[in-house]
Amino acid sequence: MSGRISALLGALAVLLVLAPGAQAALRFKPCKSIPEFGCATLEVPVDRGGAIPGTLRLRVAAEPARRSDKGVVIALSGGPGQGAVQFGRGFRETLAPLIRRKRLVLLDERGTGGSAALRCSNLQRLTGIDPVRPSLIGSCAQDLGPARQRYGTPDTVADLDAFRQALGAETWTLMGISYGTFVAQQYARTHPQHTDGLVLDSVLADGFEPFLLNSFSRTERVLREQCARNRCRRTTRDPVADVAAVTRKLAAGPIRGRLPDRDGRLRPRRLDGTGRFFLTVQGGDLNPFLQPAIPAAVAAAARGDHAPLLRAARLASGGAEPAHAFSLARNVTTACADTILPYRFDEPVAERAVKLQRAVDGLGPDAGSPFDVAALRSVSIAEDCLYWPEGDTFNEPSEAPLPDVPALLLAGRLDMRTPFEDAESVAEELPRGTVVRVPGTGHDAIGSDLSACTQTALKRFAARKAIGSPCRGKTNQIPPFGRPPLRLGEVDRVPGVAGRRGRVVEAVLETVSDAQFSAVQSVFAGFERNEGGGLRAGSYRASGLAEVVRLRGYSYIPGVRVTGRIDASGGRVRVRARGANGWLDLDGLGGVEGVLGGRRVRATAQQTESVVAEASSAGGRAPALRAAARLALRQAATLRGYRSRLR
Repeated sequence: MSGRISALLGALAVLLVLAPGAQAALRFKPCKSIPEFGCATLEVPVDRGGAIPGTLRLRVAAEPARRSDKGVVIALSGGPGQGAVQFGRGFRETLAPLIRRKRLVLLDERGTGGSAALRCSNLQRLTGIDPVRPSLIGSCAQDLGPARQRYGTPDTVADLDAFRQALGAETWTLMGISYGTFVAQQYARTHPQHTDGLVLDSVLADGFEPFLLNSFSRTERVLREQCARNRCRRTTRDPVADVAAVTRKLAAGPIRGRLPDRDGRLRPRRLDGTGRFFLTVQGGDLNPFLQPAIPAAVAAAARGDHAPLLRAARLASGGAEPAHAFSLARNVTTACADTILPYRFDEPVAERAVKLQRAVDGLGPDAGSPFDVAALRSVSIAEDCLYWPEGDTFNEPSEAPLPDVPALLLAGRLDMRTPFEDAESVAEELPRGTVVRVPGTGHDAIGSDLSACTQTALKRFAARKAIGSPCRGKTNQIPPFGRPPLRLGEVDRVPGVAGRRGRVVEAVLETVSDAQFSAVQSVFAGFERNEGGGLRAGSYRASGLAEVVRLRGYSYIPGVRVTGRIDASGGRVRVRARGANGWLDLDGLGGVEGVLGGRRVRATAQQTESVVAEASSAGGRAPALRAAARLALRQAATLRGYRSRLR
């Protein structure tokens, strides 16, 4: 480390320690991973009621205090189970308009991140679409012991106020994402005198709902909005009917198929259970580059082509995460402690099961539509907590009124996890609350917004100006893809390139785009290694944040295989296709030149795009892939660092 850098970091530490009003207990030092912040330890009781002895050491972080600061913003991440400190740089960037004259501070909630993250190994191995077996949760709860009751939202609210006091802040603005919005609301209800503003992104209203009915009930609206204005003309006539059809298939047994692995070898895959199917469809909320693929994947599966849905399920599953990045033990512990369930924990499991089934029956056979009741039950918190240890009690949420403070509520219109209707419900309790619905966006509206309309909303909110409608006429939506072709004859011919070779040119462009887009989807899925199989054959490997993608026998359309290196500016690929073997140079914009079947071929970007001009307006796959892949290459680094797998 140079002397200059060392001196700067030392000065930062001094600034933080000597920040006006800060208590001596918080001795900040530059954070190892984000030296722009100072990190410190806040010691709090495990149990403020005194029944369980001991203390917890919570990791907190703060920007240096500046003389120009006119307040503090505490940013709360999602979950429950996700620490906030790991996203320090992302919060600084995406919240820049809000914190221009405020100090940004962060806290890893108890049981997350650097605050003694809870870990149950059997739970932590689960993927993003695995419904949690009640027996695993019951076993985890036993392992955690009596202290498990002290990881609910009321404990986090108390920790937050201890942090505020340690900072010496009289009031602060609470900014939360997903579960963080519920924590912010509960803090504001409990400590209204210390709350000077609320920014809520992807709003969780009324806490945890035992059967996730808010998500199930909004599926039809989200799917129809995604396909509105004829965007799914080349995808499906009815996306909701497709979901119902695949649900019926899965109710009869697993969907099976063979997909290429990262080495290009075909391996058997399966998707079993309607609950896993629901979580796959919902997975587009967390991966903005998976979302446009969902309608086509479901439509293809409804018609017997299972490969696209099996690939979507892999992406929705995501990569494995360590407990310090996302603690599943903390997630289920808080959910079981905070949810009003159809049974009590002082009842034996057999009696709970009877009450659970009675509650499910009372919902009616269409409660999960277009999914089935089995899906609704299998992913429900009520099912998860069935084996929770006897004797524990439920945390009653505060029902005190929300304070009359400026409030900005941001909601993605395509969010199934926390639908915008929830934000509107909470806004009714906030006299100065404004809801901004962000078109074409799923979960985590700020982190997924490439249109910058949420930045405009934050600027106006920070300046105490009327928010208005900053997202009007803008959208983040990537048009839904068309169903992947099952044969070359379904691909349109590029003008100026005669016969079969004209179809092969377009097939190569779609194949390359699919590989680039797969690499970007994998970035957001959180896989440790960005590599995988083609849809039909072959494999790809990407470097960096998918800036460079290498294809090896990669096939998106049966009968056409592509090998080569591609980046944002294009590249050369070798082509294997019956009667049209050869090579093509791609310019990155859609233009091609090369040799196929022993004959020279050339097409401009205008020519290749004209093939799918009509498809583009109707949700065609190729132009959406090309545009989105280029966009993703520019934005992936920023979004990945902030989003991770926010709940």
